[in-house]
Amino acid sequence: MTGPFAHGEDAFLERLRRRFAVPAAPRGGLGIGDDAAVLPGRPRRVVTTDLLVEGQHFRFDLLAPADLAVRALEANLSDIAAMGAQPEAVFLGLAWPRGAAASRRLEPFLAALARACRARRVPLLGGDTVRAPQGATTLALAVTGLPHRGGPVLRSGGRPGDALVVTGALGGSALGLALLEGRVRVSREAGARRLAERAAARYRRPRARLAAAPALAARASALIDLSDGLGLDLPRLARASGCGFEVRADLLPVDPAAARLLPPDEALRLALRGGEDYELLAAVAPGRLAGLLRRLAAVGVPAAAIGRLLPARAGGRLRTGGTVRRWVAAGWDPLRTGRSRGLDAAASRSVLPAGRRRPAAG
Repeated sequence: MTGPFAHGEDAFLERLRRRFAVPAAPRGGLGIGDDAAVLPGRPRRVVTTDLLVEGQHFRFDLLAPADLAVRALEANLSDIAAMGAQPEAVFLGLAWPRGAAASRRLEPFLAALARACRARRVPLLGGDTVRAPQGATTLALAVTGLPHRGGPVLRSGGRPGDALVVTGALGGSALGLALLEGRVRVSREAGARRLAERAAARYRRPRARLAAAPALAARASALIDLSDGLGLDLPRLARASGCGFEVRADLLPVDPAAARLLPPDEALRLALRGGEDYELLAAVAPGRLAGLLRRLAAVGVPAAAIGRLLPARAGGRLRTGGTVRRWVAAGWDPLRTGRSRGLDAAASRSVLPAGRRRPAAG
């Protein structure tokens, strides 16, 4: 692959950051390079936007229009939460194709988006619409937010020795996508079916960790959302903070469905590389760790310490038992190879409820 996108999203964003660098950023402001921009003022605001293109980010044979509406909103809200902020307003840019099939999808999409905005108490205040030629549905949501006390929290505030804390569980959304695409099949056992349904629901309708944002704003030194997978997003946080890092595989909160339905090595790969879990990853000073975990538990947000930041010279590493391996930066990159799911996309797998392969006949 050649051209301006050959080196992936991070390299392209760095190119944009240099080209559009502000010579003297307004006091309290922040441009390209974090989960959201920060606008100076009283109060300061955070602003994020996300572009979704049919065929690249979603497929209507896997998602209903209502699912797309929820996913689009929650992806943006996750960026707001990752700044230690609360959402303020939503703006929608919509290019909806011509044709009968596309027209039938529009009303369910808009109705679901309205319900989702009401449920999250964030109004849709404007945007732009166009009737596109027959082809890919495209939408862009922008969300503004107001930092909680202590926020906004940037990716760049981590220090060597900080604990790495992740909310929720990882790998469930990627498993859900693999199930919907038929790359993983489960047995007919009721428990396995329920786990598969939960994984599919995590993919179709993620939920941003807005409830965690106040505690993280008060106690985290650095913060990022896990939309592209821990494999890519953790190095981004560490690089912005000028640090290396180490993660312990035995501490990773692997999604229960992935842990039950897949062999351990494949469940671990999904937890590391799957993406679209929309959990939050924080760097936290050791003295603040216990208080943060208590506050998150009090608002119903599960969280686990999975490792620590190190001096930059240490690089990134994964500790598995007594083995330490170099960190592999893999996950979702829309400008290069697309999703690295950790499962062979060409192979269909059949698994038993306990994660064992189905034995061959005879």
